[in-house]
Amino acid sequence: MEDPIELFYIDDEGEELRAQYAEEIRASSDFDDAIAKQFINCNIEHFRHFNVNEAQLEQLGTLLTKEYLQQLEFQQHLVEQFKELLNLQEMSWIRPDRIHNL
Repeated sequence: MEDPIELFYIDDEGEELRAQYAEEIRASSDFDDAIAKQFINCNIEHFRHFNVNEAQLEQLGTLLTKEYLQQLEFQQHLVEQFKELLNLQEMSWIRPDRIHNL
């Protein structure tokens, strides 16, 4: 069996197949329903426990919706906007066995 990463993201023919599958998935009502379910229980008000102010909560309410996600050119930008809104710093992976060297 061929490596799916190589097939869908490196191989030219596989890229066409990936694009075709992605379009079919996006067009299905099941996919649309699954995306909508992701935002049902965001519990934005719980961010108050992390000292998130009212303006940020309001922005989160706008950001964390199916409609907002769908209007983005690149859906990955939602994560970047979320981190920026909450002023979350980039993190690096640190192996536990190397912590003593910090």
